[in-house]
Amino acid sequence: MQKVKSNALWNELSAEQQNTLDQWFFEEKLSYAEILPRAKSELGFGGSCSSLQRYFYRRRHEKKVEELAECTQRAAEMSGAGSDVEAVRTANVKMLNCYLFQMLSESPEKVKEWAPVASLMVQNDHNDAYRQVKGEEHKLRRELMEFAKEKFQFDTTEQALKALPELIELAQVRKDPDTKRYEANAFLNRARRRVAGVVCEVKPESAQEEAEMLAARKAREERKQRRIEWEQREKITGHEPPTPSSPYYAEYLEWKAEQEKEK
Repeated sequence: MQKVKSNALWNELSAEQQNTLDQWFFEEKLSYAEILPRAKSELGFGGSCSSLQRYFYRRRHEKKVEELAECTQRAAEMSGAGSDVEAVRTANVKMLNCYLFQMLSESPEKVKEWAPVASLMVQNDHNDAYRQVKGEEHKLRRELMEFAKEKFQFDTTEQALKALPELIELAQVRKDPDTKRYEANAFLNRARRRVAGVVCEVKPESAQEEAEMLAARKAREERKQRRIEWEQREKITGHEPPTPSSPYYAEYLEWKAEQEKEK
């Protein structure tokens, strides 16, 4: 449907006057020759017969769209909207097919005007196929995730059974109040390696190892801080006013004073 021109004369009619035109067209089924003089005398319409024709075609299309919306609402209510979305979508497609068939039957010469509706139907079929493929894809992913979860649980159980002696020993060590912290850490490290394989983190098993860990952590934090400071310096990419340490600071103050005088 073509865009309505802002200077269309029937746009100047009030809503009540347009309702009167609709009544003459769609209820009383009057012809253009009968409506035009009445529109001029009773409604003050200043347009021509062709303008009335454009108004009729537009209102007929709008009424069809309104009827389609009402049918969609009824289909949603009948299908239990919210509980069966696929049923509502199917009902909408069927009504759109009927609507297009009706329009082409009434005005076959305007087939080009209804091409967007046909394109919409083709796009809808494409979307349905795409949704179906995506649904199957999501289902497959869920099944793979469930399988991976079960495999992980199975593997963990197997590893725990292999490490059962170390776990029992660790539990006994933790109950003993005389066990030193480094000794408990050693038992924990061995148990973790048995259950989870080679791990990238361990607890210190001696004072020297703990000191080395603290020094390594401090070095990491210093590198992180240097990186943050470098990133902050890199943010100043534009031009800024000179500061007191700049060789251009004196010229800047003179220029600023002149600017203040001009104000």
